[in-house]
Amino acid sequence: MLESTLSELRAEAKTVGVPWAHVIGAARELRREEIAKREPLNAARRLAWATYCHWAGRSPGCVPFWRCGFDHVLGRLANRGYDYTSIRNYDLMAASVAEELPEWIDRGDELWAFLGESYERLPRTEEFLPRGLEWVLREQLVAEMTGAACADFE
Repeated sequence: MLESTLSELRAEAKTVGVPWAHVIGAARELRREEIAKREPLNAARRLAWATYCHWAGRSPGCVPFWRCGFDHVLGRLANRGYDYTSIRNYDLMAASVAEELPEWIDRGDELWAFLGESYERLPRTEEFLPRGLEWVLREQLVAEMTGAACADFE
């Protein structure tokens, strides 16, 4: 987020009487929710990559690259005219993921299609600040309408 945009957002929060700490707290909560929402897919990607590293005979040092590993592997295969079925033991890898994560049972093709998609990076907390301000303002409006206490985001 550009510094000028951040300054404008802080000024807006000040103008409407919202403490900046509440905006930051709401942004952090929104980010935590986004992390939780992504966790099932991230778990599948991590497990699939670790399984691939094992079955492909790669060193344990490759395991941390679960976010981008399949981009490289599947990209190289696609450049040569192949697809994931060219990976030795690809079906066993999908079965291994399904064993740990039952939501992937009988969905091997979907799993490989998902693994072929680029990993979408999680936005930084700063990028959640505008939504954080909106959330705090919405909470204040609801509190005013119902006479309830406003959620504390500190």
